[in-house]
Amino acid sequence: MLKYILLLIGIFLSAFIEFQNDEIVNINYAVFSQIMLMYSCLLYMIEKDKNVLLPYNLLVFISFVYITFGEIIYIIRDSIFWNTQGSPIVPTKELNVYFLFFVLNSIALNVKYKDSQVVNTLNNISLKDSGVPLLYCFAFLGLYLFTNGFTYMPLFAADIVEARHNKVHTAGEGFGFVFMLCAVWLILFYLKDIIRSKDFYKIFLVAILAILLLIPGGRSLLVLPIYLFVAFYYRNKHVSSQLVLSIIPILLVFMFLMEFIAIYRAFGSINLADETQYAYLLSDFTPEFRSIVNFYCLAPDGLGDKFAGNVIFGNIPGFIYSLLGLDKDSLFVPTGKIVTQFSDYADHFEGGIRLSLLGEIFVCSPVVKIFVLITYIFCLDFCSKSLFYEKNEKDFIKQVFAYMIVFAIPYGFSFIMNALQVFIFLYLLNKVFFKYDDLHKILYKTN
Repeated sequence: MLKYILLLIGIFLSAFIEFQNDEIVNINYAVFSQIMLMYSCLLYMIEKDKNVLLPYNLLVFISFVYITFGEIIYIIRDSIFWNTQGSPIVPTKELNVYFLFFVLNSIALNVKYKDSQVVNTLNNISLKDSGVPLLYCFAFLGLYLFTNGFTYMPLFAADIVEARHNKVHTAGEGFGFVFMLCAVWLILFYLKDIIRSKDFYKIFLVAILAILLLIPGGRSLLVLPIYLFVAFYYRNKHVSSQLVLSIIPILLVFMFLMEFIAIYRAFGSINLADETQYAYLLSDFTPEFRSIVNFYCLAPDGLGDKFAGNVIFGNIPGFIYSLLGLDKDSLFVPTGKIVTQFSDYADHFEGGIRLSLLGEIFVCSPVVKIFVLITYIFCLDFCSKSLFYEKNEKDFIKQVFAYMIVFAIPYGFSFIMNALQVFIFLYLLNKVFFKYDDLHKILYKTN
């Protein structure tokens, strides 16, 4: 009964916010509405104690973090420090609709699959002995291509942030990123073995691979294998309802820990008594919402679909344009730099500002928004079917793709294109890297 009440409250508040005049909408109502929807969705997830970590549910979690926490941080900054130009009302109203859409999709699929058993993928699939050396070769080749022949290594630079912004883009960079992610698949399966047998040699290998993923200077590549491992390994294990219902404060603590790492990278120490560091914490914690508000305020009318075209076609690999005799760099400006150009940071910041996938959808025209959202959800739900009907290595790769496009929420459409390239790469070479042994079939044949 409680889940129905919370859902109805969330839907009612969402409708109330949408039909109110922009001048009198209160951002706090949206935050409260999203919290009600989040907890209602959680109660649907935990009915069978197995659906919490499925892709369409994680979409709700991650969207909640970047929408609701973003709004909360915006409110705190507004009362303590300052915010960039722009009113949060229009972005809040629209992002609230996206969140409601994701929640209803999650609830519908949880009801649809409530009696279906999630396949324990990591029990059925493993790395081929002959494929492991190839994965290492691809990982280091990818690092070589992505770092311009080991000349671009922000992890070892005096200023990591500046080094990342000064990257010179090269033709093989896209392939380098996809190949470098082979380290992720090695870590994913090594973590499974470490959990089961405490293999210290594999702990050492994971540490080496983690350093490889950190060399480009970002945190996302290291978080990705951990995210995938937790999703694959724990998704069909019994989880107490108390733990699930405490997931929001747990997420909050985890996100703040990540931001403390960001503070240390920027200042070399952590001292929140320093007002500059405290302001930086509130600037770097889910900053995408503030970026959306600022960009919406300063971007000229008519930029939306041009920006959307740049987001979509600008993320197609450069070699495809080369085959057509075109120069990609002369046709497209990186979307992050377009956001910077129409922001309060345009005069003193040369790097790109991330808008998030939701922000990139937000600035599009209504027709494009609907098309992109429906296509995104269709791909996510279609690939999620393999969670219940897995038969081979290709189903595992579909699941990887589903989890990766959820991970694209903070990183934007470019990460979806990366996920698509990874999908094609693994799909073509699935028999080279992985082997699938369905335990149920083996037991059936044995008996």
